[in-house]
Amino acid sequence: MFNKKILMFPGQGSQYVGMCNFKGVSGAERIYECGSDILGYDLKTLINEGDETKLNNTEFAQPAIFAASLIALAAAKESGFLAEEYNAAAGHSLGEYAALVCCGVLDIENGFKVIKTRSRIMAKAGEKNPGAMAAVLGLNEEDIVQTLSEIEGVTPANYNAPGQIVIAGTFDALDKAESALKSKGAKRVVRLKTSAAFHTELMREASIQFLREIQGVDFSPAKADFYSNVFADKLSDFSNIPGYLAKHIRSSVKFAQELEKIREDGYDTFIEIGPGKVLSGLAKKTLSNISIFNVEDSASLEKTVMGIKEIEGKLE
Repeated sequence: MFNKKILMFPGQGSQYVGMCNFKGVSGAERIYECGSDILGYDLKTLINEGDETKLNNTEFAQPAIFAASLIALAAAKESGFLAEEYNAAAGHSLGEYAALVCCGVLDIENGFKVIKTRSRIMAKAGEKNPGAMAAVLGLNEEDIVQTLSEIEGVTPANYNAPGQIVIAGTFDALDKAESALKSKGAKRVVRLKTSAAFHTELMREASIQFLREIQGVDFSPAKADFYSNVFADKLSDFSNIPGYLAKHIRSSVKFAQELEKIREDGYDTFIEIGPGKVLSGLAKKTLSNISIFNVEDSASLEKTVMGIKEIEGKLE
């Protein structure tokens, strides 16, 4: 049956100046004000008028994307097509935090507190343990995993879609991996604009510190299905979310497998909420027989509302 909706929230790398700037969204100012109070700087100015270099810095990018995604969610709810009813949420890396707010595990205030801690710790980890990430295109997963197993200091970080895996590690290890993967038949190995090797063991110290600093944050059981990057499945145990989020920082993002599980569970309407359309593209590459929409500005929101109404109308 059509219209079993899942909302998807994008991760770091989707940010841009002016993102998720909607007209007349009453919830936007509350999100900007809450974030600014907790972060200690003007979040609205950073997102809408800030310089690109600052916005791309991990410490600022993560709270900005989180805020923009929550504003897009508020716009979707205020438009009426979501109301308060949706079945599930998922996120890619950083996007899991907006998904946790969406599912009721975190409130907005605690969400900003956790993101402030995460972004600071991860930025410093990148300085202490230098590394980078690269997308491997045109080579199957088995060959990538086998090749990397022979090179110390580099591992798969993101399983994004069939034929698209992101690897991460030290600079030297990435250089060796790039040469080895191309010799195996990879079409391209593209370095990404990230400040560190996220989702690897280079983030272990960061994950330990992060866990220590978020122990006092209140988390609640989910009110909707929450799908996990770490397990590529619906999360059923919410008794230790701090431990889960700490593990998430250094664990591979199994997004392609997660998408397949979500589809297997009957979800057929995938709506990306937040800046860009990266996750929409990954869902299109990974799954078939689904409907894909995105909400990142007033124009895309209007298109999504019309598209869902049109399909629902055909089913009446």
